[in-house]
Amino acid sequence: MPFLFKPPTRSERRGTHPLFGRLKTEQGVSVLKEQGFFRQVMGPSAEEVEGADIAYLGGYVHTISLSEALDLIEAGYDEYITEAALGYGQGLYGVGLYGL
Repeated sequence: MPFLFKPPTRSERRGTHPLFGRLKTEQGVSVLKEQGFFRQVMGPSAEEVEGADIAYLGGYVHTISLSEALDLIEAGYDEYITEAALGYGQGLYGVGLYGL
């Protein structure tokens, strides 16, 4: 069963305009796994992404496996992981509410 991981976000004020500078926008925080440890990065460089074992870029929803989900849960990202709902034609035929 696949899982979905949406990395955390951070609210930040953008700009110095007296009126529009007060508005906050949500910025995606990237999560990088390097040598078994996870770290959060705002706007990682291409070298950081390439050097990481796994890179979950902020602002995107990533489809992950069970083992990746367990690693992220162990690192404290359990609130950002959801179980993927299977769409039409993606599950097993005859299994579930209307199956045997």
